[in-house]
Amino acid sequence: MLTDFPWWLINTVVAVVLLTLGATLALWGMTWFARTRRRVQELEERRGLLQNLVRSIPDLVWLKDTDGVYLACNAPFERFFGAAEADIVGKTDADFVSAEQAALFRENDFLAMSAGQPHMNEEWITFAGSTEPRLVETIKSPVLDSHGEIIGVLGVSRDITERQRAAQELQRLRSHLTELVDERTRQLADLAESLRRAHAEQKTIVDAVPVGIGLLKDRHVVYCNQYLEQMFGFEPGGMVGRSTRVWYPDDAAYEAGGRKVYEILQRGEMHWREEQLIRQDGSLFWARITARLIDPQDPAKGVLGIMEDISIERATIEALREAKEAAEATTRLKSAFLANMSHEIRTPMNAIIGLTHLALHISQNDTQRDYLHKIQGASQHLLGIVNDVLDLSKVESGKMQLERLRVDIAQILHDVHAQLIDKAQAKGLILQLHLDPELPTDLMGDGLRIGQVLLNFGSNAVKFTDQGRIDLSVQVQERTDRDVALRFEVRDTGIGLTEAEQAQLFQSFQQADVSTTRQYGGTGLGLAISRHLAEQMGGAVGVSSQRGQGSVFWFTLRLERGDAAEPAPLPPDAGDAAPQGLPHMSPAQVEAHRPAPASLSEAREALQALHGTRVLIVEDNELNRLLAGELLRGVGLTVDFAHNGRQAVDRLAQVDAGAADDYGLVFMDMQMPVMDGLEATRLIRQLPGRERLPIVAMTANAMVEDSERCLAAGMNDYISKPFSPEALWALLQRWLTPRA
Repeated sequence: MLTDFPWWLINTVVAVVLLTLGATLALWGMTWFARTRRRVQELEERRGLLQNLVRSIPDLVWLKDTDGVYLACNAPFERFFGAAEADIVGKTDADFVSAEQAALFRENDFLAMSAGQPHMNEEWITFAGSTEPRLVETIKSPVLDSHGEIIGVLGVSRDITERQRAAQELQRLRSHLTELVDERTRQLADLAESLRRAHAEQKTIVDAVPVGIGLLKDRHVVYCNQYLEQMFGFEPGGMVGRSTRVWYPDDAAYEAGGRKVYEILQRGEMHWREEQLIRQDGSLFWARITARLIDPQDPAKGVLGIMEDISIERATIEALREAKEAAEATTRLKSAFLANMSHEIRTPMNAIIGLTHLALHISQNDTQRDYLHKIQGASQHLLGIVNDVLDLSKVESGKMQLERLRVDIAQILHDVHAQLIDKAQAKGLILQLHLDPELPTDLMGDGLRIGQVLLNFGSNAVKFTDQGRIDLSVQVQERTDRDVALRFEVRDTGIGLTEAEQAQLFQSFQQADVSTTRQYGGTGLGLAISRHLAEQMGGAVGVSSQRGQGSVFWFTLRLERGDAAEPAPLPPDAGDAAPQGLPHMSPAQVEAHRPAPASLSEAREALQALHGTRVLIVEDNELNRLLAGELLRGVGLTVDFAHNGRQAVDRLAQVDAGAADDYGLVFMDMQMPVMDGLEATRLIRQLPGRERLPIVAMTANAMVEDSERCLAAGMNDYISKPFSPEALWALLQRWLTPRA
């Protein structure tokens, strides 16, 4: 058949077929080579990845063949032998460790290969370059080929030294903990017994405490002591579990008590109150209740309440309150009595002293003048007693007021010396004054009261000294930039005092010996008032004496320096125009800055500028009208009279304010019929143009509150009866405006 085709065609076909087959084979070969190369590349990449993975494992990893020759290892294993992998591969353990250690490693290799499964063991080994053995946990696994034949061993080792030590420490701690638990168990048993005994003791103590103690939850009693149960009349244990409603007499009190308590307790504060509660028998009693939360952070733990039966205490307080009110009522009655007696005594005394003064200026008979001088002296002595009684009343009621003015201590002592010198010389006594050269001249204090204490001590020294001498002295004890401590002394050579007699001094109505009252006279008030005055001025008083050898009476003061104090306000000068309406200035303040005329002639000369000024005297007592009128006319004033406040108001309403015949000053008594001076003053102030008219109280009411009432009613100043002509003349200069 083939012979029918041309040879060339057959050759051509064969050539084409062969060529096609060759091309196909060539293409297949190229494809296979490419695939093989990619496969090899992938295997290399996987091998590299596997090597990197093995090298990154922190444990020691290595591979040996069946003869123990190393085929590969990672970096931690390199550190174990202290050699690089290239130097380790192809060598055995005997090349790096001792023969004994190498034999042990080889034995473990055979155990894994012979068993055909992983083998784990722990070995103490020492890394290269170290002397400290480390405990290593090693797992060795046989390596098989594709036919299941063992071709080597793979090892992985981990350093478990720290874990082993931790386990050992844990075991030690467990043993120690077991010992502690056993010890604590014994201690807890002992403690439980101690707590049981302590609880029994505490319960005994709590039950014995004379106050009620209770633990409350949701206003129910969880625990309470026996006293709380007894307080409300419950049997032992009968209150536990009950609502506190049983404490209150009604629902309103129960609800109010709850609101009061829990509003405060929720803020973490302690609650305290006194409340009337009820016992089981229906009787009421007063209780003091104190409550607080057991734990402010957890109110659910309850409230601790403490309750006291204060029925007796309340009864005592009520009795004391009633006694206090009775005492205050008695004090008010005493003050009213003293004020009334002072008024009743001062009113006639004002006439006696004033008329005696006037009589002395017109009397030409020596015998009469002697009698008048004695009347004047007796009147002044009686006035001193009245003043002492009033001063004592002021001290006891806390109404003694002190001035704070600039004072010259040296001048005060000179004034006291001047007042005592005549009496001392009349008894043949030497009276000397001793001033510390370091004594400041400008201090702040109440000069009137300082002089009062000194005069009292000096008068007593003159009274109880029959011969010898009396020394008045002042010494600087301490000086600072702001104040000065002074010690005043009055030393005499008089009758002296025993220790028992000294102990009785400086007390109201007490004298060293009642016999001295009969011999020398006196009320025993002066020293008591002196003590109160010195103490009120921040000082003290005392005496040192021996019977028959004289005495030293002393007192101390601490006075502020004038140059370190704020300046005190000065009264208006006599020549100032329109002094009406100025603030009240007490006579003590005025007299400290303005000397008064010493006689009627001096007064007439000093008050010449006021000649003809019209003055209204509002006074219901005829003698007092006569006295005041004579004294005022004596210095050239024109005087009109009103017998009560109503007449004064009507008279001032009829005279135009500011007219030529207007009144320049009104002297107003306090107690008068029809209308008193206070009401009259208030009405006068409401009249047109009378807001600034000077109105001065001229009254026998000499209590502190009297002057305050006068000033509150609208008066400008105050002069108490009996008054001295000198004080009256100084007051005229203070308030009257010179006529043009």
